[in-house]
Amino acid sequence: MSLLEFFLAAENAFFVFCVGFILLIFVLELAGAVTGFSILGLDDGIDLDGLDLDGGDFNPLSWLSFGKVPIMVCLLSLCLSISVVGYSIQALVYLLADELASLLVVSLCSMVPAFAINRKVVRLIAAILPSDETYVVSTNSFLNEAAVIMTGTAVKGRPAEAKVYDKFGRAHFVMVEPSDDQEFPAGTEVILLSRNEHLFTCARALSENRPVFIKPSPNA
Repeated sequence: MSLLEFFLAAENAFFVFCVGFILLIFVLELAGAVTGFSILGLDDGIDLDGLDLDGGDFNPLSWLSFGKVPIMVCLLSLCLSISVVGYSIQALVYLLADELASLLVVSLCSMVPAFAINRKVVRLIAAILPSDETYVVSTNSFLNEAAVIMTGTAVKGRPAEAKVYDKFGRAHFVMVEPSDDQEFPAGTEVILLSRNEHLFTCARALSENRPVFIKPSPNA
């Protein structure tokens, strides 16, 4: 079996999809460099606390380090981790048995170590990305603050990612959904009304009642 046949084998379809997703985002990010739009959002700062500071309950998203960097970076890191672990398992199986493990078995076996690796990788990325200082900010402080929908369309029951700035001028990425049956596409400015664990409810910001959403000055 050639190297190309190994990488594209039907038993590795899940890992091919993960690699394809990474390449697609890479191409879109290159295209965005021309228009000034970044899918990854690395230039807006990151939420360095990441964890729910207002409660002691276990939060799977926090354990996976979602919130420490933009969600797209987390997804790319997770896809890369799954691909590396999955292909490594398949290579070992092929060396020992001269055949590939089934897609379902190897996919399930790769998940747990991939999640653990992704957690470490995301924390490393958060430490490497430019940052002046680390500020501990309660997520409850975001209530009644303006945020902007970043990716997807926020619909009740189907949250989307939004960006909100804290009092230090640091960007945080939170999941939001409308408080009613409205739909908020990417770019919509909203007001964060309430919070249930890691999910915020929001309403459309009225421009006549609030100023345009701008990044606050850290010196303010």
